[in-house]
Amino acid sequence: MSLPVVLLVYSIIAFVVGISLYSARGVTLTSKDIIEKPFELYTRWTVLGFLGGMMGVMAAAVFLRN
Repeated sequence: MSLPVVLLVYSIIAFVVGISLYSARGVTLTSKDIIEKPFELYTRWTVLGFLGGMMGVMAAAVFLRN
């Protein structure tokens, strides 16, 4: 019964890891002191949303357990 939930969590984790790796690929060095990170804000909000969603799932599991 919990297999769909496990697969959903696995797919969400894989998505966030993929976004994080893609954002790390976009880092460019323009000089010794300037590093451009075009996806820094996007990645921060993606991780924050993921953690918030997982906390919501955990809270629902605590409140709805038998």
